[in-house]
Amino acid sequence: SGKHVHSKIAKLRSVNLVMTIQSIRADNTKQGYQIIVYSNYHSYKPQVQVFVVDINKESRWRVCIKAGLESMHKAQATMKWGVNCQQYKVIASAQLGYLGVQPALMAKISWPKVPSKLRSYGQAASAFVPGVAYYQGFHEKSQKNPSRQATVIVSLTNPRLANVLIRVPRLTLYYQALNLPIPITSPWKANVAGLQVPTFNVFADLHNTIADQFQGRCLMANSTVTTFNDVNYLYTMPGTCTHVLAQDCTDEFKFMVRTKNSDEKDEHRDIIVQLGDFTIDLRKESGKSTILVNGIEISKLPYEPSEYLKLEEQDGKIVLMAPHLGVQKVSHDGMTTEVLATNFMRGKICGLCGRFDDETTQEFRRPDGSTAKDADSFGHSWILAEEACSGACKLQRTLVKTEKPEYEESKCYSTHPVLQCAEGCTATSTTPVSTGFHCL
Repeated sequence: SGKHVHSKIAKLRSVNLVMTIQSIRADNTKQGYQIIVYSNYHSYKPQVQVFVVDINKESRWRVCIKAGLESMHKAQATMKWGVNCQQYKVIASAQLGYLGVQPALMAKISWPKVPSKLRSYGQAASAFVPGVAYYQGFHEKSQKNPSRQATVIVSLTNPRLANVLIRVPRLTLYYQALNLPIPITSPWKANVAGLQVPTFNVFADLHNTIADQFQGRCLMANSTVTTFNDVNYLYTMPGTCTHVLAQDCTDEFKFMVRTKNSDEKDEHRDIIVQLGDFTIDLRKESGKSTILVNGIEISKLPYEPSEYLKLEEQDGKIVLMAPHLGVQKVSHDGMTTEVLATNFMRGKICGLCGRFDDETTQEFRRPDGSTAKDADSFGHSWILAEEACSGACKLQRTLVKTEKPEYEESKCYSTHPVLQCAEGCTATSTTPVSTGFHCL
């Protein structure tokens, strides 16, 4: 067991502590644990690792703890335990920044895998949270938040007052203007320009602020899509079929962002944004950017067709902003598209960009709510249907009948429609997809 542990921490520089706790039973059997602490404080990202090992050579039970600075403003700790540290896992992080103009702290703890008994204790304790929070003056709201994760955000309005937001799986709690027992003055007095080493004693002027994390960000560049939940996948859009990149999936239907390959060049994409009574087309024609608002070309920017919609150019990109409708920003340069969604759209968005709900394990959800098995099946499900004979997209979704001989006595069809060439068309390329079948 000692060799197994040392192989994992050989890259760390120094051993800070080795402790063995041992007992000997009446039959001379040894029992106990060895604790080894390794650290490296001499790098830009200092870290500590702790290993707890059963001294019984037949046992593979371990505890592995790793903690350190991820950046100048973020620290993270991970604890794994069980057989070879693979059975259970808990992750905690703390991050400093600004919430708007207010210095803020965000702390998260997630428990992807914990023992069932510990989980049942947590569920029993959570039943008392609403009553205790109400007694302490918190306001509460029943809300579907990420499962197996708790988040606490504290922002300072002045040295004596703080706003507190707590999110647990099925509940959001908040307290405005909480009186602090002692004033916290360092954020207003710190000399940020003279800050040379990582520290948690001041709130530095950070580019990646906590406020940015409340906004969902989706990026589509070449064939790579990064969803609002920060999941990356590869998907090549077929032909010039129009896809739903992101849309409001509630009954209010505030917006829809569609995308398709350009008719001129395959590496270019066209974007169509629908916002209320406005349809905005962003495309490349003859090597230059073209903007159409309700079919009328716009030649001069900035352009504000209404009080809630603005178009302008930033760093060679066309930028659309409509925060009151849930779209903080859509930027497009012909090849790369970025969508920033406002925080109040969390869990209300669907499309190639995902749900913006922090549930990464079910990222490939189709329009009908089912989960696709691969990126291609997922992408195909978000192609907008059109008349195959008149439209540019010569593909259509149909149920597929299996051709396997073992199913000759039954009629077996795919559980979901599969993208195929329209009748009378010939395929120029094919892409394998995974689907289930049911038989009659």
